Amino acid sequence: MILAAGTYKTSNNMLYRRHAGFTLLEVLLVALLMGLVASAVTISMSAAGPEQALNKQAQRFMSATEMVLDESVLSGQFIGIVIDEDQYQFVFYREGKWMPVEQDRLLATQKMNPGPYLKL
Repeated sequence: MILAAGTYKTSNNMLYRRHAGFTLLEVLLVALLMGLVASAVTISMSAAGPEQALNKQAQRFMSATEMVLDESVLSGQFIGIVIDEDQYQFVFYREGKWMPVEQDRLLATQKMNPGPYLKL
């Protein structure tokens, strides 16, 4: 028999008070739902589109260029860059001619995504 909100009486006339609060299952369920919502927001924000792709490509170009500059200073070898409208590649000078760098994935010919183009 329920006397008031949260209080009930058992068959042997003992009065029990029910504690207000959440069970562990309810807390875990809320945590799971919050995690799912947060991951959905993160995934939708990470696909920011062409601006993020352009920033990533520019960052890759700058880091490769800095690495080539350091390598050129340390090795004493002439290293250049060939820039076309839709691609760029690094080259090194050997035996009187410029040869493309092919053994390094970062320095190999890089094609630009459609849209942006390189201009000097």
